[in-house]
Amino acid sequence: MKFFNLIETDDEDEPFNVLFEPENWTMVRRFLYFVDQPFEKTPALQRGISATDNHFEKCKILRSHAKELESTFLDSVKGRKKYDDIYVRRSKTYSALVETIYCELYSCLNGLRDTIFAIYGGVQRVQNKKTSKFFSLASEGKYGQGFPERVANLLSDAYLSWFCELRDIRVEVTHRNVGFCYLDEKSNKVQYQNLAPNKQDMIIDDIPAELEKMYQHVFGLLEQIFGFFCSILWPKDIHIVCGIFRDRGYTRFVKHSHDMSFNSGWCFSEEWKNGDPLNYCPARHQCGAENVPRI
Repeated sequence: MKFFNLIETDDEDEPFNVLFEPENWTMVRRFLYFVDQPFEKTPALQRGISATDNHFEKCKILRSHAKELESTFLDSVKGRKKYDDIYVRRSKTYSALVETIYCELYSCLNGLRDTIFAIYGGVQRVQNKKTSKFFSLASEGKYGQGFPERVANLLSDAYLSWFCELRDIRVEVTHRNVGFCYLDEKSNKVQYQNLAPNKQDMIIDDIPAELEKMYQHVFGLLEQIFGFFCSILWPKDIHIVCGIFRDRGYTRFVKHSHDMSFNSGWCFSEEWKNGDPLNYCPARHQCGAENVPRI
């Protein structure tokens, strides 16, 4: 997984760290950077979007690590007894990571609830106390006039298909001990088990596939809802930091659009051009925004 997009410069110790790369952003991150009219840019709204973005970023990192650990787990436990020390340690590590991802996926939905409450908190029945109720009210058609039908339908579909499963898994893994994963060598699939006294056994066959399916459900919901929000943004120039070089910020103005890229907008780094040539933007020959006239 790539964490930084760096452009090499004449100074090998000082690459240009690109921050504006909308081609690789989720719709959540786009809305985070471009949120403006017709929405009221309140601190509550910014906190909600930021929380959703932060939790999903954690999910992406943990998911990448889980895929790596899955391969290590499979290679290390083949041929070993189920309660061999290495088997148990690798199993517990992988199980704890899987459980954390489920919790982070649910936290993304908490952030979504916070975001929608910040926008539509004045609409009948919109509340910010329980995420489960936030989804169930949509499935019951209880939201009042002014709540977008598109968003209500997406929440309703999620509730009726996969949300309750994620909610129940999150509740169980939050309050139980770490589960156990074992390899079925006949099917070469990993099964997750969490057995607790006086509670129903929790068993998920092929946990890597089921976890990936849930990840895609949450990702798809966030993309559609935040994509809807982005689609109704007014075409307004927003001041964006393009990147960092030698502790200086290089910026541009750009309007949100579906097909915007690193070449969009117009450069606002004139102050560095008129000074020391060593401070010129290292991306000036690769960036299409450099020569766009100011309007």
